[in-house]
Amino acid sequence: IWCISSGTGEAVKDAVPALKQAMQDPSDYRDENGGPPRKYAIHAMGGIGPVVLEVDPHVIPVLGDIMINDDDYYHRKAAALALQNILGIEGERLRHEVRGYREQ
Repeated sequence: IWCISSGTGEAVKDAVPALKQAMQDPSDYRDENGGPPRKYAIHAMGGIGPVVLEVDPHVIPVLGDIMINDDDYYHRKAAALALQNILGIEGERLRHEVRGYREQ
């Protein structure tokens, strides 16, 4: 997942749906490195950046829901950082923007 966010072009765009699905997976499965794929997917989505909006703007409400409602602090933090990178904004403006996407 990490190498996806550092790639370019179609490979990155093709990865967005799979990353979106992994972000929504609530399982506690651990990968071979001992980390949760969900958290890695959130980080990778943030690494892709604004291109995510071109591919699938519905990723924003998914990340917003994680940022606001997830039980895991690290998931909430990772989602906030990903949204900051994708949308290029932070703080209260970020929360306001996420609410707008959730209402669409």
